[in-house]
Order: sequence, then C-alpha cells, then structure tokens
Amino acid sequence: LESAEGQAIEMAATLFASSTENQAEKERHHAALQTSLVLTLGHAARRAEQKIQQAVAQYAHLSCSAKDFSSTALIMLCKKFTFGTLCAAYWVGDGAIAVYQQDKNVILLGSVDSGEYSGQTRFLDQAAVSDAALQQRTHFALVEEMTALIAMTDGISDAKFETDARLGRYQEWDALWQDLTQQVDLQATDASTQLLAWLDFWSQGNHDDRTLALIYPRNEANNV
Repeated sequence: LESAEGQAIEMAATLFASSTENQAEKERHHAALQTSLVLTLGHAARRAEQKIQQAVAQYAHLSCSAKDFSSTALIMLCKKFTFGTLCAAYWVGDGAIAVYQQDKNVILLGSVDSGEYSGQTRFLDQAAVSDAALQQRTHFALVEEMTALIAMTDGISDAKFETDARLGRYQEWDALWQDLTQQVDLQATDASTQLLAWLDFWSQGNHDDRTLALIYPRNEANNV
C-alpha cells in the first residue's frame, strides 16, 4: 500500500468518496476502485497460488498434486483516509470476512463457498485466480467508522454462526463481539495472547483449525 499501486488505490478511493449523486459517475468511480483493488489483492492471491504450484514441483518425487495443498484463502486490505476507511477482501472457500459496525450493521466482503455436503468448500487454485474470478471474488466497502474488520476461518465461523444465513445478521456479530470482548481486552498490550486463549473455546462438532485476524481502531491513550 506504500507503492504506486497503493497511490492508485488512494486516488480511486478519493474519487469514489467524492462521487456526486450522478449514478453514471458513481458507477464509473466504483469500477475504477474495484480495478485498483483487484490488481493488488489479485497479485497476492496469485502469488499464493503460485507458491502451491512451486511446492508441487518441489515435492514431485513424492507424487503429490495441487490437491494435496488444498487451502481456502482470506486476504484483506484496510487503509484509513480522511474521508473514511477502505476495507477490501479476496475470499475463496469458507470462513468469513466482514466489516463489523457494532449494534448497527455488518458488511460481508464476499460469500461462503458451500458444497453439496456439509464441510465441502472451494479451494485456492488456478481457476480461483483467473481474471474473471478475481473480479468476482474481490469486494470492498468504504465506511465512515467501524468497530473492526474481521477475518476468520471456518473453525470459528461454523461454531459461532452455524449457518451461512446467520453470517449476514449483525445481531449475530454483536453476540460474537460481546463474547470476545468480555474475555479479551483489545487495547491491552497482551491482546494477542488473550485472543489465543479465547480461540480455545469448546464447541461440539466443531474441531477445525481456528485463525482470527482483527483490524480495529486503537486507543491512542494506551498507545497500542
């Protein structure tokens, strides 16, 4: 985000934020910002997929394939400007990425790739990083304020939300946030340690790996 790509995103976001009521202008600036974000997030997604292909080649003597490295991918981007905070994401597979606004709203930055059977999902592969797929899987929101930008694997989302439909209800995120912040002081210097302890919750039937990433406004007084 400090590179020329980051400058292009900032310019596109500025124009998008200053769009008038003219619908054609809004759509034009929306498309320009989407393109800038696809370039950056798409680059990250493609690099990840290339690493899988490199691993397949490296371990060719073990007769492995890309399927042996199957993985979902949640990539998020966040930058604060004077006119708002830009949140964007590339999402393939299950889990969740969302802009959470406490007691108000939740904006999902993508959708869950659910399979025909429970536990089935989509994985990062060459098809998931095609030009068309990057456009489809890259989403953004420009908000005046937010409680947090949250990304989680399905080890958390399945346990806390149970169904894909519940992911879209901000009240469900309120419940998650209350549970989390009752046990974790996000402004503390040891917040990461507290989060690791929180991740060790018990949930019947949900034993998948748990990874959680949070971006949230810091308390300047605590300098964290």
